[in-house]
This record gives sequence, structure tokens and C-alpha cells, in this order.
Amino acid sequence: MIKLQRALLLVLIVICFGPVWGGEDDVDRWNPPMDLVATLPKMCWGFFKMANVPDTPEYNVLLSCGVWSNHYCPGLVRLKAAAKAKTKQKREEYLVSAKKEMEYTLRNVKEVPECSVLPIAKSNLDFINLELQVLKGQKYGR
Repeated sequence: MIKLQRALLLVLIVICFGPVWGGEDDVDRWNPPMDLVATLPKMCWGFFKMANVPDTPEYNVLLSCGVWSNHYCPGLVRLKAAAKAKTKQKREEYLVSAKKEMEYTLRNVKEVPECSVLPIAKSNLDFINLELQVLKGQKYGR
């Protein structure tokens, strides 16, 4: 219980004081900084091996949705990095990467109807596609 309280305290600190990661440097989607992981849904905390988090389906998307959901949390990392990117080029790069990760997730977990990330991944993909359309419109002066 104390370990869970510490993890929740870390999340609260990050939320209150804002993340310190800048987003402009290349954010490794498979090994992101823990302060970025703390801003993700708790189902990603175990996936990224956040300290003091139980290895349960609630904290690890792989345990609730199967091994083919392994691109969902890295996709969220790229989506977070896109929001912090300082240039349109870097933002587009992160969004394209996030799109690939969400498409992979949707394609591979569709056979797991109890997977809780299915509707969220679809919503994320819709959001990413909209963001890319906006960026391309800005890029070409529309």
C-alpha cells in the first residue's frame, strides 16, 4: 500500500508542478523518462516498469489486453511528445509515429473485445489524424 501511495504522490507532484521533460529532444517511445510515464494512464505504469507499481492488469496494459497491445503506451509517449514539440516538423514526426503505434494496437487487439484500450486507441487515432490534417493545412497555407 505504501508503494502505491508513493507512486500516486509522484503523479500528484508531476501534475502540480508540471513535467520537466522538454519534448524537443527525441523521446524514446520504449524507454521514456519516468516523469513523462507518470503523466500517462496508470495502465502504462507497469508496462514502463515504474517503481513501486504492482504487476496487475490495472497497471499493465499487456496483462489486460495481451502482448499485441505493446504499442499502445509507446504511442501515448509519442502523442505527449508531439504536444511538447517546439517545431512543426518535430510535432509531425511524433504524430506520425503515434499514428503508427495506435494503428498497430487497433489492428492487433481487435480480437480481444474485453481490451479496455480499444475505444481509447480509436479516439486517439481520430485525434492524431485531425492534428495531422491541421498541421498539413498550416504547412501548405490553407
